[in-house]
Amino acid sequence: MTPELKTLTPFLFVICLLTLSVCLYPAERDISVEQIIDNYRQHYEKSIENIDDYTAKTDQMTTYYKKYYDNGRPYFKTKTVYASDEMPSVTEVASIESDLFSPELYDSLRNNAIYEGTADVDSYTTYVIYTEDMDDHVIVEREDEDTINYARIYIDNEKWIIRKLEFEVETEEQGQVIKLHPTITMEDYHDLEGLLIPYKTVVVIEGLGQNLSEEERQEALSGLAEMEKMLAQMSGEEREGMEKMMGSSFDAYKNMLESDKLEISLIINEVEINTGITDDFFEE
Repeated sequence: MTPELKTLTPFLFVICLLTLSVCLYPAERDISVEQIIDNYRQHYEKSIENIDDYTAKTDQMTTYYKKYYDNGRPYFKTKTVYASDEMPSVTEVASIESDLFSPELYDSLRNNAIYEGTADVDSYTTYVIYTEDMDDHVIVEREDEDTINYARIYIDNEKWIIRKLEFEVETEEQGQVIKLHPTITMEDYHDLEGLLIPYKTVVVIEGLGQNLSEEERQEALSGLAEMEKMLAQMSGEEREGMEKMMGSSFDAYKNMLESDKLEISLIINEVEINTGITDDFFEE
């Protein structure tokens, strides 16, 4: 696995967006950061009143969510199991899809975030919150040495759901510090017993190829070309299974090598609610 893919991996859990074609408008003066965060939290907690656990399945992974409480405030502990046994399971990763804010992050945003105004995301009007106090709060799984410099959170001003997240992440590759710019967009929300779940999550990461020399880039492209030949020689069933396992990652990695921007879409195929997931499941 190349260093660039190692850097990328943590952001594929979400887990998974549009380019930054967002038009900002002057800030509305009749709402504050505190009101935005409180409204989001109240709507979210109400939406999960009847949800004890749920399971979201994509072609690449299955993520399990179980509700717990911290001083009376609900949150979801999650566990992700990948379609390929070669990829590790990840436990206790905060859920981008539905449980962005931990109780601690709620308080931090109320006290430290800045309200920048409104912005349109896919024709939805959102409140934009900017914070530089995100690094101590795990909302996306990442390498320990990575630092989140800032984040922007786009909250729908009617449905009170997350439409988009933007980050600047500082990481070290081959002894050099580089800055990545991941953007996560949540689309196609479905209402499942009151819980709004985005069935499509699009992740775009810009800057992954900063440390690649032209020679390394061409070598990686040649490797992908060989893989394409190998796939073409497989039987139909074998090729279908391999393509399903890889999902869109093959084309995404090729695009990253060619344009320095990687885009991955995660599509939920099935959601199961209140299946009785036990505490023991997260300790396996």
